[in-house]
Amino acid sequence: MTRLVSVVGALALAAASGLCGCSDDESSPPRPRPDGDGPGDACTAIGCDDGLTIQFSVSEPGAYLFNIVADGATISCSATLPFPDCSSPGSTCGDPRVQLAASGCALAPAEHSLEGLFMSGMVPESVSVLATRDGVEIASQTFTPAYQTTAPNGEECGPICTNASVSLPTGDAP
Repeated sequence: MTRLVSVVGALALAAASGLCGCSDDESSPPRPRPDGDGPGDACTAIGCDDGLTIQFSVSEPGAYLFNIVADGATISCSATLPFPDCSSPGSTCGDPRVQLAASGCALAPAEHSLEGLFMSGMVPESVSVLATRDGVEIASQTFTPAYQTTAPNGEECGPICTNASVSLPTGDAP
């Protein structure tokens, strides 16, 4: 359950922080600003990750397959709802930079869902997604993401990250 919840938490955090994938590590001391000038001479330790979030929500029982083509590279992700239990990952993707967000493994099977895909460290110019449940197409769309650049610590401190979010309508209302 921890892995599944952490993926969903990461997606929620990315959305809530303006898609910068920010996380605040309070145990790290502030870094000095490169210019050392003026008040607030310290940089924070907030990090971010480049990426693309593909938002959707599916909860109908069945075997799901997501075929993604990102700038010509094909990546497949699969999952079955309801999840077998919280001890297994619940979903797999052919590229470790891509994760399906699975939610609800500790809840009743009727409350299990897939809540999107996150492509970490990837900023493809073109992405096509074909989603099927039990071999039947439930969604198909090609995206040209509009990326935004963020600097959670200020541009002078870094890091600077590039992110976008798109929605894949599945017609599957939870």
